[in-house]
Amino acid sequence: RRQRQMCIRDSNQAIQWIPIGSDADGKRYTGTFNGNGHVITAMRAKGTEKQGLFGTLGDNAAIRKTSISGSRIEVTERISGYAGGIAGYVNGTGIEITECGNKGNLSVTNSKNGESSFIGGCVGMMGASSADLVLDGCYNTGTISVQNGLCVGGIIGVVEDTVNLTEIRNCMNSGTVSGKDGVGGIIGTAASG
Repeated sequence: RRQRQMCIRDSNQAIQWIPIGSDADGKRYTGTFNGNGHVITAMRAKGTEKQGLFGTLGDNAAIRKTSISGSRIEVTERISGYAGGIAGYVNGTGIEITECGNKGNLSVTNSKNGESSFIGGCVGMMGASSADLVLDGCYNTGTISVQNGLCVGGIIGVVEDTVNLTEIRNCMNSGTVSGKDGVGGIIGTAASG
């Protein structure tokens, strides 16, 4: 007997995704996730907490060979939010994100008509207590569009000035990144101390 598989290609039809790992309740994702080169299509995430495939990555998390395409993230905070295709927020040490990225359209909106901040194709924001973060071979080949976006990057939205040893190597952006202010192909904003 043949089984049917359901394929959703439109994020408007997708069931709401609950990001893996949360910073609010101290349940950061600290494991290893290897996507084996698979693409997650039509992810739809919405909420006040950090948004993405992973909400918050913690100490020694390793994310490898995973990409997203055709996804939509809605931040419900009035002023700001953290959203990334792979992870909304990084809060820990020894975190590695390898060969991950955005291959299609990634659309981020703010449901309360405020400004959306800290948005990236891979990571929205790295927290002030983060150290030894490595982004290696990450990419954006799609379109990242953020309505009223501040700190929008093809790879990462913002790197705080107190972050220790952040390595971004072999990363590239051949797509389009748009927002209101602090927009960059690789990093939206890198605050200096």
